[in-house]
Formats: sequence, C-alpha cells, structure tokens
Amino acid sequence: MRNNGKERRFTKLKKISCWLLILLVAFTLFGFFGAPPLLKSILVKQISVNLHRNASIDKIYINPFTLTARISGITIKEKGQKETFFSLDMLESSIDISVIKGNIVLDRLVLKRPYLHVVRHNDGSYNFSDILEKKEEAKSSAGAGKASKPVAFALHGINLQNGSVDFRDDPLNKVHRIRELNLTIPFISNIPRDIQTNVHPVLSLKINDAPYTIKGKTKPFADSHETTFDINMGNINVPFYMSYLPVKLPYRVSAGTLSIKANMVFIAYKDHNKEPSLALTGTVGLTDFSVHDMTDRPILSFPALNITLASVEPLVKKFHLAGLSLQSPRISLIRNKEGKLNVEPPASDEETKKKKQETRKGQTSQKPVKSDQDDTFRFIVDTVELNDGSVVLEDRSSPDTAHVSLDKMELRGSGISLDREKKGEFSLSLKINKKGTISADGSLTLRPLTVNTKVILKQIDIRPFQPYFADKVNITVTGGSIHGSGKLAVTESEKDGLGIRYNGEASVTKLASIDKESGDDILAMKSLFFKGIDFADKPTRLTVKGVAATDFDAHVAINEDGTINLQNIVVKDEPPIEKTTPAPAAEPAEKKKTASGDKEPPASVKINAVTLQGGIIHFVDSSVSPEYSTELTELGGRISNLSSDAKTMADVELRGKFDDYAPLEIVGKINPLRDDLYVDLKASFRDMDLSPVTPYSGKYAGYVIDKGKLSFNISYLIDKRKLDSKNDIFIDQLTFGQRVESPDATKLPVKLAVALLKDRQGRITLNIPVTGSLDDPKFSVWKIILKVLTNLLAKAATAPFALIGSLFGGGEELGYVEFDYGQSTLSEGNLKKIETLAKALQERTALRLDITGYADVERDKEGLKQYLLQKKVRARKLKDLAKKSTTDINVDDVRIDPQEYEKYLRLAYEAEKFPKPRNVIGFAKTIPVAEMEKLILTNTAIKNEDLRTLAAQRASKVREAILKSQGIDAGRVFIVEPKSLTPKKDEKLKESRVEFSLK
Repeated sequence: MRNNGKERRFTKLKKISCWLLILLVAFTLFGFFGAPPLLKSILVKQISVNLHRNASIDKIYINPFTLTARISGITIKEKGQKETFFSLDMLESSIDISVIKGNIVLDRLVLKRPYLHVVRHNDGSYNFSDILEKKEEAKSSAGAGKASKPVAFALHGINLQNGSVDFRDDPLNKVHRIRELNLTIPFISNIPRDIQTNVHPVLSLKINDAPYTIKGKTKPFADSHETTFDINMGNINVPFYMSYLPVKLPYRVSAGTLSIKANMVFIAYKDHNKEPSLALTGTVGLTDFSVHDMTDRPILSFPALNITLASVEPLVKKFHLAGLSLQSPRISLIRNKEGKLNVEPPASDEETKKKKQETRKGQTSQKPVKSDQDDTFRFIVDTVELNDGSVVLEDRSSPDTAHVSLDKMELRGSGISLDREKKGEFSLSLKINKKGTISADGSLTLRPLTVNTKVILKQIDIRPFQPYFADKVNITVTGGSIHGSGKLAVTESEKDGLGIRYNGEASVTKLASIDKESGDDILAMKSLFFKGIDFADKPTRLTVKGVAATDFDAHVAINEDGTINLQNIVVKDEPPIEKTTPAPAAEPAEKKKTASGDKEPPASVKINAVTLQGGIIHFVDSSVSPEYSTELTELGGRISNLSSDAKTMADVELRGKFDDYAPLEIVGKINPLRDDLYVDLKASFRDMDLSPVTPYSGKYAGYVIDKGKLSFNISYLIDKRKLDSKNDIFIDQLTFGQRVESPDATKLPVKLAVALLKDRQGRITLNIPVTGSLDDPKFSVWKIILKVLTNLLAKAATAPFALIGSLFGGGEELGYVEFDYGQSTLSEGNLKKIETLAKALQERTALRLDITGYADVERDKEGLKQYLLQKKVRARKLKDLAKKSTTDINVDDVRIDPQEYEKYLRLAYEAEKFPKPRNVIGFAKTIPVAEMEKLILTNTAIKNEDLRTLAAQRASKVREAILKSQGIDAGRVFIVEPKSLTPKKDEKLKESRVEFSLK
C-alpha cells in the first residue's frame, strides 16, 4: 500500500514536472520567439493609430528569464509624409515586478540615439499639435472618472544617450539643432521608503553647437518637491534666440554669447497653503555683446558683463546680487527731431493720439514721483563695477545737431539696495567731450531716492552744448569752459517730488562769443567766478557769497541800418496767430502751487557781492560815415547785497575810463531782483573829447567838431515803476568846423544854438529832468532827452531871445526896443532891456548881434515935428544958458519949465521964416501958445529921408548903449540897413522900434 502511494505521488510529481517543463519550454519559446513579433505588431499598430503616423520597428528582443527587453529601429514618420518625425536606434530595459507589494522596478532603461523632428508652421501650429489636442481630449475624458491610485515604481539607471532634435521654425526661417543629448537619472522612485532619497539627474546637450550641462538633485515625490539643479550653459548665441521675444524691438542684437553657471533650488509643497520657493545662486556672463539699430548703426557693445547671484528668489521678489561688473561698454544714441531715442520702441497710434489730446488740454504737467513702491520687492547689489565706459549722443531734436560724448567712465558702487532708507556708496568719474572731467563720490539711497555726493567739474567745454540754446540766442559761443566743485544733494519726497540742492562754487573761464550773422565779437571774459553757492529748488532759493567777473570784453555795435547788435541777442518768439480760446491767465508767482497743492513761496535770491575788474566795452557805430568807434576801459567796481527781498537795497559803485582818460563813475542803490524794480543811481562822466564824434555831428548837425569836451552828472530814481531823473550835461569849448553835406542834418541853426547856450568860458550847461512810467510802452528816456535838445534848436531858430530870456531873465521882448514917436532917446525901460541883452552878449561870447532901426511913417512924422518944435524951444533957452555956462550943453538935455515955456516958444516962433499973421497996422500979430505951435508944426516939412535918419539914430543909440553897458567888443555888434523903412507888421508892437537879430 505504501509503495502504491509512493508511486502515485511520484507519478503525479512527474506529471507536474512535465507540465512545468512544457510550460517552461513554451514560455521560453514564446518569450524568445513568439512575444517579439507579436509585441512588434501590437506596438506598430497602436503607435500608428494613436499618433496618426506611420510607425515601424526593426526588431524586438525579449529575455523572459531576466525580464529584459530591447527594441531597435523605432521610426515614426511625419503625418502623411515620408520624412522621419521620431526615431530611436535602441531602447533597452530590465523590469522587476513585485506582485505582492504591487511595485514596478526598472533596473535599467536605456535610450540610444533618439531623434525628434519639430516644425513650427507659419500659422503658429506645430507638426505635433494634433497629438497634443488628442491627448487633451483623452485627459478630459479620463478626468470625468474616478482618480486612480498611482502605481508604485522605482527606476534604476535611466540613461538617454546621444539624442538629437531638429527644430525648423518656418515663421522665422530658422533651424535649431540639438546634438549630443545625454540624460542620466541614477535612481527615481515614489515608493514610500524612497521618497526622501535624493534623485541626481544629469543632462548635457549642445544647442546649435553651444554646450549645456544641468546637474540636479531632487525629491520629486516628497511633500516639499525639493529640487536642486546645477546649471552649466556656455556659448549661447544670444542673437539667434532674440527673434523669439514676444515684443518687436527697434533694434537688433547682432552679437553676444551668454554663459550661465548657477545652482537652482526649487521647493513646491503638496500643501497648497504653502507658497513655493525658487532660489538661484551662481554667475551669469555675457561676452562680446553688441546691438545695432535697424540701419545697422551700433548702439551698444561691451566685451564682458558678469553678474554674481548671491540669492535670487523671483517668487518672493528678492534679487540679491553679490556683484555686477561691466567692462568697456560703448553706447551710441541718436535722438530724433521728435525727441525719441533710437532705442525707444515706437509709440502706438493710440498712445500718440492720447498724447496729442493731453497736450491740447494742457494736461502734460509732470506729476511728482511717488515713493510708495511695493516694500516686498527687494533688490540688492553688494558691489557694482563699470570700467572704461563711453557714451556718444547725437541729438537731432535741436535745429543744430548736438554731439556729446562721455569717455573713460569709471563707476564703483557698494551696498546699492531698493530697501527703504538703505544707504549705498558710489564713485563716478568720466571725461566729457574729450576735454572736460566730471567726478562724483558719495552715498545713494534708492527708496526714497536720495543722493549726497561731492561733485567736481573741470574744463567742461560749452560749445558742444550750444545747439540746445542756439535757437534762443543770436550769438555763437566760440570758447568757454565750466568748472565747479561742491556738494550735490538730490532728495525725493511724495509731497514735492524730486528736489535738488547744491553747495559749492562754479566758474566760467575763457568765454568768447561772436555775432551769429556778422561774425563780430560780442562778449569775451577771462573768468566769471561764483563763490559760496547755496541753491535749492524746493522752494527755489539761491544764495551766492560772491561773484567776480575778471577781464571781460564786451562789444556794442550799431549797424548800418541803425539796429543795435545787443537788442536781438535773445530771439523773440513770434507764435503764429491762431483763433483759439484764450488760455486762463497764469497765476502770479506768489500764488503758484506746488504738486501737493500748497502755495509755493516766491523765489529767494541773494548775492552778497559782485566784483567787476578789468572790463572793456568796445563801441562801434556803422550807421555814420566815417564809422565811429570808442572804448570804455578799466571798468571795475562792486555791487553788494543784491537780494530779491523788497526791503533790501544793493550798493553800487562802478568806475571806468572813456578812451583811457575820461573818468566814469556810477554810485547808488539798486534792487533789480525784486518784482518791483528799484533804482537810485548817480553817474558822472568827465572830459570826454568830442572831436572823435565828428561822424555824428556831421550826419545830424551838418558840421564837424574841431574841439570840445563832454561831462555829465545824471541821477535816476525808479520806484514803483515810476522814473524821476535829472540829467545835467556839461559841454566845454564846443567848436564847430567846416560844413558837412548830409541829408540827415538838421536845418535848424546849430551854431546859433551853441552860441546861445555857451557861456563866456565856452561852456554849455543843460539840466534836463525826465519823468515817466516804465509801464508806458512809448516812454523812453533818451527819446525825451533828444526831443528836449531838438526843441532847443528850434527855439534858437524861432525865438532866440526867449531862450536868452530863460537864461538871463526877460523873454521874447529882449528882441526889440520901442521908441516914442519921433524920438531916438532910450527910455529907462529900454536901458534895462539893453543891459540884460548886453549881459547875455557878455556871457555868450560867441554870439553876434545885428541891430536894425525902423520908423512909423505916419506917427513918427508927427512925432518928429513935435520933437523939432521942442528942440527949437530948447535951442532958445540954450542960447541964454550959453551966455552964463562954460560947459558944453546938448540941446536935448535942456529942460524947459512950464512958466518959461511960452517965452521961449515965442522966441522960436519969431525966428521962423514962414509968413506970420499981422494986425491992421502991419505988425506981427501976437497969437496964443497953441496957435504958435500949430503954425510952427504946419510949416515944418518931414521927408522919408528924415525918417530914415531917425531910424538910423535909434539903431546907433542902442548900439552905443550896448557897447557902453558891459564893455562888449564892437566887432560883435552890427547896425544893419533895413530893407524897408517900416518893420514887419505886429499889432502888439510899435513900428517905431529897433529890432535885434542874433547870429
């Protein structure tokens, strides 16, 4: 029984062994020979169906005992094409499946020489877009069901070898090639015991021949998803990839190689309440970089830019750079006529339209910069270094193109940060326009912006900056440099925006300028120095301890057309006349408001002292012929305590010499800086030789000047826009020479006017007061003075005796002497007139006097008869007196008493030869006094010759009285024979008179 049992068990075991052997043989045969073609058929079919692309596999090898598989010659064609979309030379793997634990373990996965062909079409789609769309559909369908638990797996030795990718970008007509693509993942697993084990992937490849290496360390299935990558990328061709930027730039990157060597740590928590983190450290380098504009003009180039990343965490807005170093940057900028730089992107039509609307509405005022930036954003640079930089600017926004260059630029910075109130240090030095230098050394805070630095400027040439003001002035600066040193502070506040303050000094040296049209010199100055400057713009305040102008040389010229070269130095704006709605009037300065809405206080300006030394003013007048020129030399002096404070007056004291010998002095008080101009000045000028101004006297007076000197004392008071001035003019020994023919010469008697005004010492003294309002557009001091002088000439021509009378008393009545009819005797009143006239002749030694006697034909005849009657009566008494007196007595001096008048009249009557009335016995009849007078008068015949004699006697009597009165030279007083016996009719005057004429 026992044996039978053993046999049955043996037989059963033998059957099992046979079946196992059969199964083993079948498994082996199927694994080695049946499974590969079956799997090949299934895979090719599934790939072709799912990808809609023809697929093929050369060979599949399976080892059923070691659970290894090898697939070779995998090829997937492009959809509907013969070109290869994907290929893989060989795929090898070894699988370990734990049925009990439900784990899948791949001991080895090798992909040899994979290849992928990618195409981006012109419509933006890719040659695999259909695959992605299908996958999204499948994903959406799967998402509708219940999520399944992921299969636990572990992969050992993932290795992708020598892969390649061809990417053809049709829109940009570019082809990118990836070669030598290698990926190694030693181990990766989501099995719980392996979750905290670090995975160390290594990726290396060449993109367009540029090598890249990325080494990582990650825990992809841990709660933190912590990942670390060591990124090593070199020789990245930057221009090649710039075309993929989403924005179109107005320039192109023409060269540049990017290198990155960095460590990246990324942590993404499964708990979504925790924010992920990303941190980068390492270095970024950009070499041989250059940018050109669209006309192939260089914009930017540099050999090296190196950035050291201390800790860059973009997810939390933290950027900490250990260092930033830029070597030899070269920047070339062009600013067009609209003011845009060649690196600025063109404005859109909408932006342009909006800007125009704002301009029309007057809404382009600049708003203050606010400092309320996001405090969570942090930017820190430990050290900044820029070496040997240069910038070239070609600015075409002005009528004349400006060229500005900055060279040898050196910048050092440390601790530069966007942290609020975090202070950094910096130093800067550069050369400007090859000659000047600028250096700055100080501290910098970015939030809010605060700069405190010491600034030094040397030899900054003004000429390159001339285009910025050339359209505003009509001069050309031919030389001049700016210098300065001091402390500059720039501060930013939310209330007022940016504010500037400067403490230090500044100067302009070797300044020279010429007239833009004529090329003549305008202004030159050896030095203009500003000492102790304290300037601030919020509010505007300027204090200067001292200003010194040394060896300045100014040129004032009157052109041939009468214009002055200085009157058009500043170009006057003449805007086109447009019918527009008037803009609201600007608020007065004291009512202007700051950005915060507060009233802005008026600007405060104070200059403690201004010193002038060694000044020369050249004056040339080309409007006269010959051309007149002169100089004001040794001009110097001081102006102290200049201030915009209305209560403060500046003291002025200036001195100089006219043509190196005639002294000029100006003293007084002024305040030109306050809104309401105040001037209280006195100026004196002595002994200017007048012979050089012959061109003026010839043109306007019609005579050359042989000799003469000019002096003046003037005083000007301007207060509350009202002028009150006194102009005392002194001319000594003015002597005119030969006549000059000039169409501009006055027809008035210039020589007579001079003779009337010139005293016995040969001096002319004029006092011309001028008053008026500066607000009157027609008001002009010199026009008023010229008008006064013209009136003097006119008065000398038309009313010379009125002019004499204004100087010596009297008036126009000095021009004549009236006589009693028939008389030539000077009355007491006539003698006073003659005395005044003689005094004027004595004081005005250049004057000559003409005397002309006249008679009244009717009245002087009667008067002469009366005179002859009385003369006959006095002659009878003179006969008696002669018997008693031993002295000579003039008949006109004899006085007849009333009681003796009849006696001597009768004697005169009896001596007459005309027939006399007789009585009845034949004797002469005794008649009354009246009858005797009537008979004598009627028998006295007066002829015109007698009247001419009377007129001549009158002129002679006056001449004798004048010559006798003041000892006047007889050669200056002339009796002129009248052209007619009677003078010109004048109802106010008697015809029996003597008239005077001055020459």
